[in-house]
Amino acid sequence: AEEAPIRVSHDSIAEKAAETLQETIKAYCSRLIQVFETLEGTKKPQRITAEFGLKLSSDCRFYIVNSAGEASLKITAQWEMT
Repeated sequence: AEEAPIRVSHDSIAEKAAETLQETIKAYCSRLIQVFETLEGTKKPQRITAEFGLKLSSDCRFYIVNSAGEASLKITAQWEMT
């Protein structure tokens, strides 16, 4: 018994990707701040700057037609430590 294909809209894929990206950035930045907050005295920086890149790509094949896309995103975040 074959299962019917599941239709997925481009909007739902984009929404899920955005949610995943948001969760990843939150986790990364939260952990980074926690690490620096554990430092004491002169070892503790006054400012933290984090920079990371993200590369998104897609590839769609439909019979003999092929379509591909790629985008890069550079994210910089900065915190003043008090």
